[in-house]
Amino acid sequence: MNCDDVKNDLYFYIKNDIDLPTKKGIEEHIEKCSVCKELLNEFSKTLRVVDKCYVKVPSKNWDYFAEKTMNKIHVKRIYGFLRPTIGFMACVLIFAFSYRYYQLQKLQTITYVPSTEETVSYLVDFDIPELNE
Repeated sequence: MNCDDVKNDLYFYIKNDIDLPTKKGIEEHIEKCSVCKELLNEFSKTLRVVDKCYVKVPSKNWDYFAEKTMNKIHVKRIYGFLRPTIGFMACVLIFAFSYRYYQLQKLQTITYVPSTEETVSYLVDFDIPELNE
């Protein structure tokens, strides 16, 4: 075994949850390698401290708290699509009203071109003194 193999199996070795050939390989390596031996000692101390720590789960309202927390985690927002949809529709309406305003402004700037009948009636009604003589 090498140091990486020992590091990967060290937890199981300390917890005595490892097969016999691997356990013997780790013990042989630890006898030869001072770095892994020190790592085993430090890791054993750490696990002893961690095992002594007991986290007490509050019994009062724990089920209610757990249920509410899990609901917040797992429940999808029902109306989550509304915000982007409303934003998109607002953009479409702004574009439509802006385009319509632009078209109206464009129509107002176009000069009025009278029809040929209106032009003829205008010219007939116009008095030119030189032509009347």
